[in-house]
Amino acid sequence: MRLQADSNLELSATGAVLWRLPLQPWQFLPETLDCAGLQLARKQEFHITVLGSDLSAKHLRDAKRLTQWFEAWQQLDHHIVIHDEAWLLRKPDGEHDEHSLVTACHAPVLHEARRILAQRLQQPLPAAVPHITLYTQRNPHGISVADAQALAQRRIASGPWSQFGLQFPDSPGNG
Repeated sequence: MRLQADSNLELSATGAVLWRLPLQPWQFLPETLDCAGLQLARKQEFHITVLGSDLSAKHLRDAKRLTQWFEAWQQLDHHIVIHDEAWLLRKPDGEHDEHSLVTACHAPVLHEARRILAQRLQQPLPAAVPHITLYTQRNPHGISVADAQALAQRRIASGPWSQFGLQFPDSPGNG
């Protein structure tokens, strides 16, 4: 499934840079999902994290740098390709673990924007793991997946959407 999204970026309450996605393409998803014995709730908003709060705070403190980076972002192609690949994530949290179901995606703008920032900083940034959180349990914001190592630590299952009780959008009857 291919989506064309606006170039809307915003800073979250925690300081992360989020790329807000339109709600309409996700309306076909059920409000709740029983997945691997977990009751998950569909997110009320969808986004791709462009820079986590740690990277944002470290590299975008300078207002001029931030403005230049946002201007460069506006010039890029903002399409996303959603893959028929989902990951069930778990984050241990004492007695009650948090869970999220996310979908993998390809977002060239994410990599290009991070490359531009790394070039301006003259230092590398860790590779991002493009994904969109679809469902959560306990934490409505989802579980942070800052890089491949975090994904490996938190992913407890992966497979096509159908493995998690969802029909992929390119299937008959879906958006």
